[in-house]
Formats: sequence, C-alpha cells, structure tokens
Amino acid sequence: MRHELVTICPLRRRANCLGEILMSETIETENDLLALWEQPESARLEFKSSALLAKSKDEIIADLSKEISAFANSEGGQIVIGLREKKEGKTRVADDIDDGTESSQISMEWLQQIAQSNVSPYLPGLRVRRIALSAPRHGRVAFVISVPPGSTAYQAGDRRYYGRSEYQVQALPDHEIRLRMMKGRLARAELAVAESHLLTAEQEFVKRRARVAEIESARKEGRLVTYGRGIPRKDEIEAPKRAFDALSIRTDILNVGEMTIRDFLLVLRCEEPLLLGTSTRASLVQRGAADQQDRELCFRFAYMNVETRREAKVFPGDRVRFPDEWVVRAPTGSLDGGSDLRLRWAVYLDDAPPSSGEIQLKDCIEPLLERQCGGRT
Repeated sequence: MRHELVTICPLRRRANCLGEILMSETIETENDLLALWEQPESARLEFKSSALLAKSKDEIIADLSKEISAFANSEGGQIVIGLREKKEGKTRVADDIDDGTESSQISMEWLQQIAQSNVSPYLPGLRVRRIALSAPRHGRVAFVISVPPGSTAYQAGDRRYYGRSEYQVQALPDHEIRLRMMKGRLARAELAVAESHLLTAEQEFVKRRARVAEIESARKEGRLVTYGRGIPRKDEIEAPKRAFDALSIRTDILNVGEMTIRDFLLVLRCEEPLLLGTSTRASLVQRGAADQQDRELCFRFAYMNVETRREAKVFPGDRVRFPDEWVVRAPTGSLDGGSDLRLRWAVYLDDAPPSSGEIQLKDCIEPLLERQCGGRT
C-alpha cells in the first residue's frame, strides 16, 4: 500500500499548491482522487468513506441529502465517496483512497436517483460519476457527486434546509431560507472576457512607420493620397512613439439567473496608472466629472438596439456581446503578463442587487503572450 503513496507524491505535492484549482475542477479519474492527498475539506469539497454505501438506504439518504442541500444552498461543490481521512490539528484531510465499493453492489443510476429524488425542489445539474479503481482495488469503484449552486432554497430528506460553512454543515435559520428562496426571482448577470488584443507602443509605432512608407511610396509613384479616407492625418502618422500600451477587450454579459434581463447598466472602473476608452459611443452613458471619465465607463444595455427600436433582452442561460469593445491604456511595459493590474466591474439590474467582480489583466494578457511565443518558435 505505501509504495503507491511514494510514486504519487510529486503529483500530490503539486496538488497541495493548487488546492483552489483542484476544488473548482471536476474529479473524474483515479489520479484526480490521488491528487487530493492531504487536501482539507472545504466549503466546496466533502469527503466520505465507502462505508457509507454499506449502510441502509434510509441512512444513505439522510447523510447524502443533507450534504447536497448544504452545497446547493451555498456555492455548490463535490462529494467524494471513497476516501480515508486523517486529522491534522483541528482539520480533517484526505489520506488515501479506501477499499472502494464493489461495482456490482451500487450502480451509478441508483445513486443518482437517491441523490436527486431526496432533495426538494428538483435540482438541475446534479451529477453522479463512477470512478473505476486499479489494482489492488480492481473491480471496485469510488463515486463523486457534483452539486451545482441552486437558484432557490433546497430541502433535505429530513425536511430541513442546510447550508455549508468552511468545514461543517448547519441547519439554516428562517431568514437565510427566505433569502435563498428569493434568489430565483431576481435577475443575475456576470461579465466574462470573450476576446482581447494587446497592441504595445512599439508594435503601434512599427505599424505606423510602415504606413508612412506606404504613403511615401504612393506619392513617388504619382498616386493620389487623400487624408480622411482610411489614411490618418500627416501629424498623426508622424507623431512620436506613444507612451502607453493598449489592451482592447471584448466582453460578454451572461444571464446566470432565471429571469429575463431587459435592461442594465454596466460600469467599468480602474485606478492609476490605467485609463479607459471606448469606440462604442452609442451605448456609452456619460456621467461624473470630466477628470473621472478616463477612470470609469458606463454602458446602458437598452441603448444597444436604439436604431431598431426593439427591446433588447437577454434570456436565462444566454450571453450577449456587450459592449462591442473597450480599451485599457497603461504606461509602456506596465501591462506585462506578471503585473497585478485589475479592473472592477458592476452590473446594475432592475429590482435586484448589483453583481460585481474584477478582471485580472494578466489573465487577458498571458494567453496572448503565449500565442506570440508559440508563433515565433
């Protein structure tokens, strides 16, 4: 048994450094289970011994429905059945895969039915996966139950509502239940980066000098060069190298609730040394003092279809490109992939609390730099 632990230790040490990532990823293979070694239970991760599935049906329902209710009423998470635990201080952590469950004893379909039918109301997106184990546990399996965050309050088999803190499941008080029941009746939206393009000061200068050479060549050949028709003015072309890099970003608004969104206000904010700009003037809402406008952009969704005079809508589960494009300007070199610059965003909805978050600019830039390096090689 112990020689298996030695061979997998490098993977497990790496997993300990990436604990947050592991908890957000789907656990699908035996290697994924092994990578949980010394990981603590958390608000999104629960470990169970395979001995649970050897109990009576009523005991299995009582245990699992409580855990599923707690995850659904919190941030969602994964229940891993098939791990031993050990105590480190006051925390319980995963020790190793246990003996598993005989594959013919419990079917995935039966466990799915048990998990789904004993939580009320119906919870869409709940999934059970069976993980086959290798020797010396060949023929035996572990299970992972993935529980999505719910859109209302979910009741366990004992008719109680549960929530999850970092390490424990607790019955919810009345006011918490009411708040969760209201969640499904409120519009909710998120902002996601769909595309980004980095144009450094050096790249822009080289591009502009190439345009100058092209215009000069046209003049020498006697061809007419008319400014204003796709050709920048002479003073723009011959301007010195600019002092900033520009990151163009296109974003999507995601309707992550159960209500159709008909209008909202998107606000983007930054701090020094960043400045914001946009080419989407039709939907831009001007507000604030003039000296603040380079630090904040506001877009009104209803303005997007002002020409067609049709009501703009985002249905549940849909995403829409909004706004078309906006630009972050920063001093040359400060948009390096390792920088910690960020933007704050907020989506203000009718009769609902605002949604908010941050965009880490390095998350937009690093993939671009990787593609550039790949292209050079």
